[in-house]
Amino acid sequence: MGKKRGRLAVIFIVGVWAVVTSYFAYLHTFTIMTCYLDETITLDDRQYIIQEVEAFNFENVFAEDYNYWALNVLYELPVSLQRPFYEVVNFYSRPRIAYNGTWEVNIKGVVIPRLPEPSIGNLAIYIDGNYHGRAVQQPDKKDYSFFNTRGQYYSAKEIGQPITLIFDDKSTGHKTEIQLVPQWKKKYYFMELPADMATDPADTARKFFALASQGKRQEALQLVMPEYRNKIPWPPSEEIWNKMNPEDVLNYSLERQENQSNYPVLYALTIGGTVETAPLTVNMIKNQDYYEIVDFI
Repeated sequence: MGKKRGRLAVIFIVGVWAVVTSYFAYLHTFTIMTCYLDETITLDDRQYIIQEVEAFNFENVFAEDYNYWALNVLYELPVSLQRPFYEVVNFYSRPRIAYNGTWEVNIKGVVIPRLPEPSIGNLAIYIDGNYHGRAVQQPDKKDYSFFNTRGQYYSAKEIGQPITLIFDDKSTGHKTEIQLVPQWKKKYYFMELPADMATDPADTARKFFALASQGKRQEALQLVMPEYRNKIPWPPSEEIWNKMNPEDVLNYSLERQENQSNYPVLYALTIGGTVETAPLTVNMIKNQDYYEIVDFI
């Protein structure tokens, strides 16, 4: 009888744990409406490439009390236990998210060539005639910039309508606009939210070089389009990849090419800056929210 009660107690505890875990997993699963684009406008000989549009009906809510008890415990733990402790506590806590009855859009893209530092504040991006929020990111050693702009709040019916995006360069007085027709698809995120800015193709190149320099050929080739994995030239020594790996000594130049290959759009990332190696161009395509390598030149 005692063993039976013990088994029932274990089953009950495991059942409660499974229910609680499922509940928090549900709370930490976020649904984003996403549309991947490749729309380009030219303003003052500069390309503004709209790559992604996201819509969401929630916002981050930060607690007023920053003396979070878990942080006090965290700093008392050994370094090896700090991250596991944080992840467990973070999972079994309610996310600091508040859901709204309206939708906000975030439009992300890249600017080629990069925006001049003095003119960043003069660029205004309007969504449907409204200026709600705009940010520009200027990565070091790169000749391109990233931008995003937050839209006004839309009802569930309005979010399905075309979106007019206006770029206004107040320093030159030049203005241009484009109409976007998003084809929304649901995308789910667990324990994290999408990045505010578009994906950087240099991240793909650096990851490839890092894996290749470690001799992890198969993992590196996962970043290459499947039909080209057997065609990528592989040097006899990983030292070549190792020279291309350090982020602090390399510079990057990006070009968007149309109808010059088997793909409608190709992104050519030219990498230079090392004494030992000549500039290397990595051709890529953008596949939704990540880049895939086509070849090296």
